[in-house]
Amino acid sequence: MSRSTVREPLFLSVSKKTPLTVHIRPTSTRSTTKQRGAGPQARGTRSSRSLFSRSKTSSQSLHPKLSWEGSTHRLEIHPPSHSRTGGRRGEEGERGEGWEHEREHTTLRMSDLGEGGEEGEKEEEEVECEADEHATFESRIQSLQSEVDTLTARLEEESQRHHQSLPLTQSSIRRHNETGERPGASPEMRVLGQVASLMSSQLERQRREEERAVRQRKEELVRRLEEVEREGCAVRDHVDQLHASLKKLGKRQSTCAVMSQLGGQRSKLMESVTEFKRGSRHLRKLLKQQLDHESCPDHLTRSATTADPHLTLHTQSLHDEIGRREVELQSLMMHTQSLEEQLEKRDQEFTDLQTDLHEYKRKAGQEKEALKRAAKQHRQRAVESEKTAGQLAQELEETRRELTQMGDERTRQDTELSSLSTRVRDLDNCLTQSITTAESAVGAVSRQLTEKTKELNLLQMENDRLKITSLEEELAQTRATSSQYEALSHEYKAQLERSRLETEDAQTELRRRERDLERLQQDTSTEMEKMSEQRVQEAQQRASVCEQRAVEQSRLADELSTKSQLEESQTTVASLQAQLHSAASESRRQQEHIKDKAAGKERAHAGRIEDLESQLTKSNSLNNQLRRSKDEAERLHNSRLRSLQEQLDTTNASRRSMETYINFLKVSYSSLCSEAGAHTAPPFHMLS
Repeated sequence: MSRSTVREPLFLSVSKKTPLTVHIRPTSTRSTTKQRGAGPQARGTRSSRSLFSRSKTSSQSLHPKLSWEGSTHRLEIHPPSHSRTGGRRGEEGERGEGWEHEREHTTLRMSDLGEGGEEGEKEEEEVECEADEHATFESRIQSLQSEVDTLTARLEEESQRHHQSLPLTQSSIRRHNETGERPGASPEMRVLGQVASLMSSQLERQRREEERAVRQRKEELVRRLEEVEREGCAVRDHVDQLHASLKKLGKRQSTCAVMSQLGGQRSKLMESVTEFKRGSRHLRKLLKQQLDHESCPDHLTRSATTADPHLTLHTQSLHDEIGRREVELQSLMMHTQSLEEQLEKRDQEFTDLQTDLHEYKRKAGQEKEALKRAAKQHRQRAVESEKTAGQLAQELEETRRELTQMGDERTRQDTELSSLSTRVRDLDNCLTQSITTAESAVGAVSRQLTEKTKELNLLQMENDRLKITSLEEELAQTRATSSQYEALSHEYKAQLERSRLETEDAQTELRRRERDLERLQQDTSTEMEKMSEQRVQEAQQRASVCEQRAVEQSRLADELSTKSQLEESQTTVASLQAQLHSAASESRRQQEHIKDKAAGKERAHAGRIEDLESQLTKSNSLNNQLRRSKDEAERLHNSRLRSLQEQLDTTNASRRSMETYINFLKVSYSSLCSEAGAHTAPPFHMLS
């Protein structure tokens, strides 16, 4: 397989905002000990070094500087700055001195080619993009694996042809030496010997060309294996990104079982990738050893021209080496088959991951719908709570106005009750004064009566001595006056009876008014208070009238100065006093009832106000809670959207960067191969 049969480059569309500049540094070879000592530090630059290690040609064939500039990109390729005539050991020394400097400049990082991804729309696009990328990587790995198989088959064919042509060349050289060493050889034999030597030289050149072609094919095989390894690294990176995104989704959805299953699948996939890399490194080591040992046939051919005995030994060792190489090629074929099986297993694991991703996508859609419904319900509840809060505020204002009105009414009632209590106290004072005056009048009348009895006794004693005629006249006069007094007493008794009837009428009227008051108490408190006040005033007026009548009766009793009239007046006064006390007690009872009713209404209003305030606080707390839950749901939704957007941006950026990187490497490598296709490539150097 020649260099002209290079794989066609893959053209990808790149954004105009992505500038590209590549500098090719010297890529001299290193010894095997340095390769093993480099370790993980040399792994990072393996991809870029192995691609450009074969670009060294002679100084006469390469230009001092290759540059290409398009509408949006510019490509510059600088030749190595050191001399190339020092040989392989000089190149290795220079390689050891400028290793760190070259490693810094030859590494083409993914961050240099990345650009900010455009904003995605949905989480489903991100998952589909990742699935498409993994599918493309799988297809590339399969294509590279098929190319590796074809290259190994061609390498086996070339080795078989080389084994077949090697005995012919050895026999021709042996015959040439035998004919040349004969002493009596004819000119025809000399001509035949010259022709044989020419044929042997042609065969030697053909063999060298075939060995060069085999070396080139082996280098192409190594390059393909390196590409396969790079694709495997890229697949591992994308698997890591997919695992990170799945871990984030698992943290949001709290599916521990699914995440443990995905973790096991990821560990298996990583083990397969590491096994693939280990096998590829082993294959590269074997190919390097084969390349190192294939320099032996050149030395054998040179020694065959000088010494014939050594030729047989070298050919035997060459046959042994070729047999070992065949065994190694068979082991490589078995290793490639194992790699194919691992790739199939990884494909199955990848399909499982895709199903898990679809399941996660479905669950995420369901959660989104549930969040939308919950947010809608929260909004409706918030609107309803705001309406109820407004209504409760209006009711609270109304109750407060009613409470203020009731407070005003209560103050007015308190003033009225205080005025009534002052009036009752005045009436009590008047009653006590009237009682004291009546008692004093009765005492005076009794004293007068005793004095008059004494005078009467004296008069009787004197009348005994007087004439009987004067006594009879006085007796007649006293009888006339007594009859008059009896008539007056009867009149006073009738008046007292009439006053008693009037008081009974007043009591009945008071009872009727009390019943009316009880009936009207249910209507309005103010009217009841007014009516009670009027009734109390009427009762007080009647009591005052009764007191006046009692005073008049007491005055008449004083004038009559008789015990019967005084006793009757005392009984009437006592009855009137009892009526007055009953009226006062009734008025006090009505006042207390009115106060109790007002206090009950006030307590009811206060309880209603407290209930309304508690309802208002509950509605406010519920509204605040709904608002907080709504804000929390919106914040979680926005944060989740932002995280998904960031994941999509990073995935798109990595995908575009990888496509740009692959496109650029393929284009640059194809241009270098087309420039240096006619010259001999330097010995290939592999990095572990």
